[in-house]
Amino acid sequence: MWGWGTIPMYEIAFQQMGYRVPFTDFETAVFGHLRVSPSQLHPNSLAFLRAFEVTAGYF
Repeated sequence: MWGWGTIPMYEIAFQQMGYRVPFTDFETAVFGHLRVSPSQLHPNSLAFLRAFEVTAGYF
């Protein structure tokens, strides 16, 4: 159940992909640039963002 002021999200993003709220600065910047909320992106897109951020942090 969700109500006013909440954003529905895929459960898989939090249960298996390790996403936590609040989102990182990079993720927030991508959402702002695309002008979308996290719930509007497919879970594979969220996984790609996460993988890119981890890889960029490694290098």
